[in-house]
Amino acid sequence: MYKNEIKAIMHDKKTEFEKISDMIWDTPELKFKEFNAVSIQKNFFEAHGFLIKENLADIETAFSAEYGSGSPIIAFLGEYDALPKMSQVNDITSKKPVQANGAGHGCGHHLLGTAAMEAAYALKVLMAQYHLKGTVRYYGCPAEEGGSGKAFMVREGVFNDVDAAFSWHPGDATVLINQSLSNARVLFNFKGVSSHAAAAPHLGRSALDAVELMNVGTNYLREHIIPDARIHYAILNAGGDAPNIVPPEAESIYAIRAPKLTQVVEILNRVTNIAKGAALMTETVSSVKVVSAYANLLPNKTLDSILENNINLSLPIKYTTEEIAYAKSFNSLTADSDPENPIKTNLYKFPEHFVPPMSTDVGDVSWLVPTTTLGAPTFARGTQVHNWMAVAQGKSSIAHKGMHFAALVLACSALDILENPDLLKDAHRDLIEARNGDEYKSIIPSDIHPGEF
Repeated sequence: MYKNEIKAIMHDKKTEFEKISDMIWDTPELKFKEFNAVSIQKNFFEAHGFLIKENLADIETAFSAEYGSGSPIIAFLGEYDALPKMSQVNDITSKKPVQANGAGHGCGHHLLGTAAMEAAYALKVLMAQYHLKGTVRYYGCPAEEGGSGKAFMVREGVFNDVDAAFSWHPGDATVLINQSLSNARVLFNFKGVSSHAAAAPHLGRSALDAVELMNVGTNYLREHIIPDARIHYAILNAGGDAPNIVPPEAESIYAIRAPKLTQVVEILNRVTNIAKGAALMTETVSSVKVVSAYANLLPNKTLDSILENNINLSLPIKYTTEEIAYAKSFNSLTADSDPENPIKTNLYKFPEHFVPPMSTDVGDVSWLVPTTTLGAPTFARGTQVHNWMAVAQGKSSIAHKGMHFAALVLACSALDILENPDLLKDAHRDLIEARNGDEYKSIIPSDIHPGEF
């Protein structure tokens, strides 16, 4: 019931949501600084009768917008943070930043948050019109990109009363996303002693040498960890600009990924030992600080099944000749070039035990609340996120159609729960089964606060 009504509600607001998405694209903001995006979203929700709660988990750019009362409480998870150095002019097939070294929406979070808004709005209108019982709640979640915004929100109990959570992510295909890698971001700092590199090098102790030795040691470690794990790093402080000064301080940040958080912890311990060894070799002092962490996403059979059913009911997405030509121009630049099919139009299913090589703080929510998420096609086939091509396509009609498709699937799936709350019993059973006896515990230290890095 009511799914045609949801389509009609969304159609009436179609242009407005596209404008919201485009405005957020136009003003990309980095983690914990998404003030403009939050203002745009809150203004919309306030104008349409939602109750706003601000500063969730003591984070300025985290908020919720709620309508209704009582159970079930259905949550839509929205995001709006951009990526650094991803600035890009839209709709062109060559790399050209709008602003040198500026931020850009290389992961499509301007679409992600807007579709979640759209789903919450449509469900609210339907609930008011037909007097449906329950609560619809939109969560504005900051800093998914490296900041673990939802993990901090989980830590403060923000999602404790939620019965089911729905999310999605932009990409180049329609897909059920029911697993992800766990991830930790860790700062390794080395302090040494400065001296004149020519006159008194023997008095210096190079922190940069320690960073480089740590990286070499970690490269050797890669052979001896599980194949599904990944270790990435960036040097944040290379010790200064003058080569004739022995660098007294240097710092790197590591991202460690693995299917389970326990595996991340094991690898982190080994990388930390390598850092200690590098400090010992260089007679420097090392320190380690976990600044963010993401739990692996847990599948939920009941909610995933509901989502899949609504995906199939909502496909296909129809594209114009002009949109096909537009997609072809970007698809031709990718490793998955297919001139006959430049947009993926079918539902793709991952193999049963396949864990997508991605991490998300939606995973932290999934350990506490039955959660489901999908990927929707907003870019041409083969487009990689965290790439200028994703930014360039972020305001296209293809991106907008993928956004509306995701919103429709999310709203209809949530409606199934409102109409049959007993499904939540099965969803909660699935959550217990997916935990497999493990308990959720973030590895972010209690003294680390949002936005410290």
